[in-house]
Amino acid sequence: MGGLKTEVKVGIFVVLGIIFLTYMTVNIEKIQVGKERGYNIYAIMDSAQGLVKNTSVKTAGVEIGRITDISLTDKKARLTINLPHHIKLWRDAKAYIKMESLLGEKFLEIDPGSPGITELKPGEEIQQGAPPPDIDKVIVQLNSIASDIKTITQPLSEALGGKEGKESIRSIVDNIKEASTGFNNIFKGNDEKIGRIVTNVEKFTNDLPTLSKDTRELIVSLSDISKKMERGEGTLGKLMTDEALYDQTKATLLDMRATFTNTKDILANLNKMAEDIRVGKGTMGKLMTDDALYDQTKATLSDMRATFTNTKDILDNLNRIAEDVRGGKGTLGKLMADDSLYNQARETVESLNKIAQKIEKGEGTLGKIVNDETLYVEAKKALKGITKSTEGIEEQMPISTLSVVIGTVVR
Repeated sequence: MGGLKTEVKVGIFVVLGIIFLTYMTVNIEKIQVGKERGYNIYAIMDSAQGLVKNTSVKTAGVEIGRITDISLTDKKARLTINLPHHIKLWRDAKAYIKMESLLGEKFLEIDPGSPGITELKPGEEIQQGAPPPDIDKVIVQLNSIASDIKTITQPLSEALGGKEGKESIRSIVDNIKEASTGFNNIFKGNDEKIGRIVTNVEKFTNDLPTLSKDTRELIVSLSDISKKMERGEGTLGKLMTDEALYDQTKATLLDMRATFTNTKDILANLNKMAEDIRVGKGTMGKLMTDDALYDQTKATLSDMRATFTNTKDILDNLNRIAEDVRGGKGTLGKLMADDSLYNQARETVESLNKIAQKIEKGEGTLGKIVNDETLYVEAKKALKGITKSTEGIEEQMPISTLSVVIGTVVR
């Protein structure tokens, strides 16, 4: 069998070249072949400068999708992003435009957001992160900075140029040398002090592990305390976990709320009472607003003042009487100050006391009358006899005649 003909070889070479060119075009131009896979989301950006269709979409430097379309919406760029189904984004996800190289090529960086919140669904929009940098503005600012630097350096160039500038530079160098010499002298004369400073710093650095150990122990102690609190141990733990204490606190707050409500009602009533008093309602209101009652009260106070004056006069008189009594003036004063009168009264009381003792003993006429029962019986019989005689007389003469006789006897 003969070798391949030249035409066949050329045809095979051309086909391979076409396949290679197609592969390179697809990869370099990032052209997607076939139907899109995955799901689409959208991003509204202030500017899409540097982005083109099929631009890479990355997360943490890893490509996760591509931009399939760029359009204008309300003076902002609307990016259509195609992502595989296994890539999940959340509500707080953000999109950033970043530079891929110094040549100015850009890509879209996506921060997926915080897992655990609501997941971003297909067809929804992702938020824009920091606005993309504007290269043109950066270049303009750099040009402005360069102009400012040129404005600053030009006077320096003029000042330092020429013979005078060289002399100035030489003087500055000489000053620096003198300053360095002074520093050397300072260090040479204070070696011990500098050594102590270094020693103290070294000691402090050596103590750092001990301090770190103490700090770790403190953290462990705090962790144990927090665990005990979670288990309900100790005072703080009981305060954190005791439901009965919570119920008591809640009931106390309810009582305080009820007390506050009652206080509020009391204040409202007091306010109402104050308003009634202000307009002259009720007894207090009349006391506050009735002029006639004021006049009466004023007159009463005047009478009380006069009474007080009279009372004062009376007290003055009583005081003078007391002074007279104390000085032995008048009958009462003599009674209070005369010792002989006191002695006579004392002797009289003693005589009466003796007479009473004799009566109790049955001595004398009065004593016998008080203590002799036979005398009492005879007196009783005599009275009965007198009573009978009186009855007989009443039968024999008129009562008027008896009255005259008794009156005569009595006189």
